[in-house]
Amino acid sequence: MTKMNRRAFVTGSVAAAAAVTGGGLAARAALEPARPASAHIATVVAHEGAFATVTGASLGADAPRRLALKGFPVGWKLRRGDTVFIGDGSDSHFVEPLSAPVIGEVRGPLARDDYDVSIGNTTIAIQKATVIDTREDGTTSHYVAHCISNQDGLAPACLAIRSA
Repeated sequence: MTKMNRRAFVTGSVAAAAAVTGGGLAARAALEPARPASAHIATVVAHEGAFATVTGASLGADAPRRLALKGFPVGWKLRRGDTVFIGDGSDSHFVEPLSAPVIGEVRGPLARDDYDVSIGNTTIAIQKATVIDTREDGTTSHYVAHCISNQDGLAPACLAIRSA
């Protein structure tokens, strides 16, 4: 299977830093006519267990659809307004993370819980399901966080954060 950076697929930029992978997208993209990148982006309306109700151009007529989640950390909670990627499976569509990096010094504690923390000049939301990878010796406060933006004005939700 071909691994491809989702952010690069959406923006067309090889330099994008989102680390979400997808199987077979490069091969399918070469065979299908080009569609606008925004055709694969959706907005969460609701989240229930392993499914999210989303709206977006790729779903046709912006009718909300309930799709399975794929690629999120166990226990992840999507919020109304979160921006996600619509993936194509062999027999259905599914919702995957669409993240962008936030890089900088962290101001505040780093722990798995539901709270906001500042990184650089951006406030991000940490969840209990956020994957946190820090240096054991505590020698750095410089981090890279991969976050999902929110169309309803909430702080970007941090999927994963690691020492830089």
